[in-house]
Amino acid sequence: MGNRYSAIATRWAASLKTAESIRTRIPQAKIDFSNSPQSELEKFLRNINPSTVSAGRALLANYDFSSVQTLADIGCGGAGLAITITKACPHINATAIDLPQVTPVAEKIINEERAADRVNVLAADLMTGPLPGSFDVAVLRAFLQVFSPADARLVVKNLAAAVNPGGKLYIIGQILDDSRTSPLEAVGFNLAFINMLETGESHTKRSIETG
Repeated sequence: MGNRYSAIATRWAASLKTAESIRTRIPQAKIDFSNSPQSELEKFLRNINPSTVSAGRALLANYDFSSVQTLADIGCGGAGLAITITKACPHINATAIDLPQVTPVAEKIINEERAADRVNVLAADLMTGPLPGSFDVAVLRAFLQVFSPADARLVVKNLAAAVNPGGKLYIIGQILDDSRTSPLEAVGFNLAFINMLETGESHTKRSIETG
């Protein structure tokens, strides 16, 4: 629970910088995975890991994974989603995939959870090309939203090449109504993007449907 409250506190502190981020057009609480000390990156990923665990539980509650054998957790962070699903479904072998600076943290948490026999770790960047291997299911949680629309399309194209015929792609994210003022959780994510990242936003259903 402490990690959950830490994640809320981090987002709240960042939201207080919104006016300055808008004025300067520079994220005032920028998260720079490439240059952050490993200790800070690990703290951030552990703080958000409870939300990935919740996403894994929600998927299991709403979809049938009985025939799934291989799963890719894209942009895995602390690998909470992959760990949760494979604990509930030991017949699934998962691959937790993220950037090279993130995967050591994922591997550390996987070992702590004694899940290394079910969850592998892969360092990869979907902006540079298709993934190695193939999967029955790929899950992207809060992943496409960090990209510009053009980059998001490229990521999906590269990922699709690694999904087996008849496989499934689950995209988990925040969707705004057309007024862009609700639901509040999606609006809150937009504030986080403004203050923490160079690109990314919560999209409206209409913008998703029209591409």
